[in-house]
Amino acid sequence: MASKNSSQIIGYRYFMTMQMGLGVGPIDEIVNIKVGDKNVWPTLEGQSEPYSETVKGNGTTNIRAASVFGGEDGEGGVDGTLTVQMGAPDQIYPAWFKNMLGGDMPDFRGVVTAIFDGMICAINPYPKSWEFRVRRTEKGWQDDQVWQPTYVTIWLANSAIKAMNPAHILYEVITNKKWGRGFDKSRIADTVWLEAARTLYNEGFGLCIPWKRQQSLRDFIQEILDHIGGAIYLNRETGLIDLKLIRDDYNVGDLPLFDYNSGLLSINKSETAALTDAVSEIVVRYHDPIKNEDLQVRAQNLALMQATEGVKSSSVSYLGIPTQELAARIAQRDLKATAASANRYTVTLDRRAWRVYPGAVFRISAPDRGINNLVLRAGKVTDSTFTDGKITIEASLDVFGMPSVSFVAPEPSTWEPPLNGPSAIDAKLIREATYYDMIRTLSEANLAYVTNTSAALSTVAGRSDNQALSYIIRSRPDGGSFANHGGKGFAPYCRSVGALSYYNGTITFDSGQDLSLIESTDLIQIGDEFMGVTNITYNADGISGTMDVSRGCLDTIPQEHPHNSPIFFIDGNIASDEVEYAAGETIEVKLLSQTSAGSLDPDLAATTSLLLSGRQARPYPPGALFVVHGGGAWTPCFNAPPFTGDFQLQWTHRDRITQEDFPTGHWEANVGPEIGVTYNVRFYNSSNTLLRSITGISDNFLNFGAADTDLVGALRVEVESYRDGLASHQKYDFPLTRSL
Repeated sequence: MASKNSSQIIGYRYFMTMQMGLGVGPIDEIVNIKVGDKNVWPTLEGQSEPYSETVKGNGTTNIRAASVFGGEDGEGGVDGTLTVQMGAPDQIYPAWFKNMLGGDMPDFRGVVTAIFDGMICAINPYPKSWEFRVRRTEKGWQDDQVWQPTYVTIWLANSAIKAMNPAHILYEVITNKKWGRGFDKSRIADTVWLEAARTLYNEGFGLCIPWKRQQSLRDFIQEILDHIGGAIYLNRETGLIDLKLIRDDYNVGDLPLFDYNSGLLSINKSETAALTDAVSEIVVRYHDPIKNEDLQVRAQNLALMQATEGVKSSSVSYLGIPTQELAARIAQRDLKATAASANRYTVTLDRRAWRVYPGAVFRISAPDRGINNLVLRAGKVTDSTFTDGKITIEASLDVFGMPSVSFVAPEPSTWEPPLNGPSAIDAKLIREATYYDMIRTLSEANLAYVTNTSAALSTVAGRSDNQALSYIIRSRPDGGSFANHGGKGFAPYCRSVGALSYYNGTITFDSGQDLSLIESTDLIQIGDEFMGVTNITYNADGISGTMDVSRGCLDTIPQEHPHNSPIFFIDGNIASDEVEYAAGETIEVKLLSQTSAGSLDPDLAATTSLLLSGRQARPYPPGALFVVHGGGAWTPCFNAPPFTGDFQLQWTHRDRITQEDFPTGHWEANVGPEIGVTYNVRFYNSSNTLLRSITGISDNFLNFGAADTDLVGALRVEVESYRDGLASHQKYDFPLTRSL
């Protein structure tokens, strides 16, 4: 049924066709898509790395994340189709997209592009940023010829990260004729590069690093070399370009030795840093491509820290490193390298040192300087004039080497992300709508169309945790399919302390949730009983206290309730799927909580089956039912003691129409009665055999005397209202013991 507010517009869904360029193509695959830092594809719930679903070529896939920003009570989500074009040389762009833009349109060859068509958000008209996680090691090579394909891909993090061999990155930068330096492959010392590629592959040294045109190729090459600890130089003997990794891969006895008899001319300067200036800690910042965030690890020289009684720290960024394990090894490498660079030498050699290149290892001996068989690693190599023949080398003590095992643990974070995933709703009411619900939610025009057979659904739910924003009603009629009806607000609620008898007028409560939203005169529901709140007294904690209530309001009568019963404040918090049903139908209902992370999986929500009876049309039961006996003793029916002789049943009228949405309490005086209402009274014996049924009673009392000899012993009594073939939703059912 349409509610009074059903025609209100609370916002809009926003649809768009967007074209996004990802980079030079083609690429191997698209692995993951985030929008506004939320995963939208793949959308399989709970799927983790490595993803089984990726985009590896031209094609179209669906993005189904309509509630990723909180659904229509939040900022909507993303729902539509994604068309990917890898940018092949013979690519033909989709005709529908070119026709939409009109005019002469290119086919965007050589560039990876993605076209999204569908909903991008709701309520908030500002689209969120898109992020694509892509992989590229094998596609896009010049002439589709991958250099040494066996070693190009290095899988890391249990095959969740597809990294590229740095030697292959450098090879492509140097040889690619479209965007690289364009050197002919014959200029590369292939066997030397292959040896470096094998070493990096065996070390598991893969990088995930983009090159952007804002960065020069020279700087990009140096960035890669800094990551791997290597050098590129022109080999003076072969005239080819060599790649040298700085590793502990030599025998000291095989290194060239330069002394005063074999080429050492002078040691122009030597530096040894003071102990207090030595770096005792290296912090390496790296980039996790799965989380898409920068992280860090640190390596420490504990002995040096103890010797200097302090910490001298240095930090470096290697944002192409994708894993903590690799970053930790690099931190150890750089800590050793820092110690070595503290011992620097500038040596001058004659032409016999012509084979020494940047990164090469050699030995020097100078007895007059106290130096014997010192192993140095060459840095900058400078030639002089042809007539001079001197070669000047800036070098440092060699303690380089790539550790194969790291003992550096990642620095733990003290921050824990909030648990913002939706959870099942525990505190809830799923029932048929009452006449009170109809009055509160329907316009007068719509109310006029309601008949005795009309029925509707009402729900009330309490927030299960602070992350929950709203909830979705998921319902289906007999033989139908489930449909979602979203955007329902949570009701304040608390829990009773101690059991409640039929006539307790004061309730002790605690465990309150959202109690600041309630009013002192709110209508509450406990179990199947409505009560009106006349006063609330809070304790200092604001979530516990006492409330004074009027019992058995609307179409309910007083009932017993166990300890810890949920108490819902329902005024203004009754929700519906706004579907009109008929009495006799059975519907199934689920309530799905919504958070900023999305809505609860329907399979995790309990299903409630509800048989509809046309509750809203049924007359209200009578109030204040007393048993008058033994010389005029008035006893509430549920508390009547055994008695002897004459007795009277007495009650007060109630009027569904006159009361409208006013919650008249059980003990209040007559209201009405509603036109056409009579009362039925039935007596049963201890064997549950019907002794007498009295119908059509129009008064609000019924007398019994000495002639009613059948009504003796242990009896059970039922009292209900009746109109137009409809009995009240609830009836009195109480014990009575009488003797003559």
